[in-house]
Amino acid sequence: MKVILLEDIKGVGEKLDVKEVKDGYARNFLLPKKMAEAATPQALKRLIEEKSKIEEESEKLAAILEERAGKIKDLTLSFKRKNLPAGRQTREKKEVFGSVNAKDIERALEKHGIPDVRVDLEKPIKTLGETSVPVDLGEGIKTKVSVLVEKEDR
Repeated sequence: MKVILLEDIKGVGEKLDVKEVKDGYARNFLLPKKMAEAATPQALKRLIEEKSKIEEESEKLAAILEERAGKIKDLTLSFKRKNLPAGRQTREKKEVFGSVNAKDIERALEKHGIPDVRVDLEKPIKTLGETSVPVDLGEGIKTKVSVLVEKEDR
């Protein structure tokens, strides 16, 4: 029996896939639990319309995310942290008390009107200077933001 899946089903397929399954599986499990519907001509027509609508929305979202990526690329986020005393510096790096972590960067981006991003920071930034940090906007769109850690004036 041909069915349209209404949700992801492990071992069968993903939502909105048209699959051929055994009649008993469809009648006794998928259809009663509203996990699938019979692939009638009307249902297939509705599926095509729904997929085109989803594709349009996805394109609009991608355009919005590309615009955000452009804003992020031109942005430099500045953070002030206290400098470690000279005796505690290591390897000529200018280390700071505390650090700048992914959450700090995400909050700063949100203040600049760029919500719902994921910062891919391997480890917190603990040195003074500028660092390029990868940002994932979703839908496969990624960019980098410049993060500047400066010495806090006492």
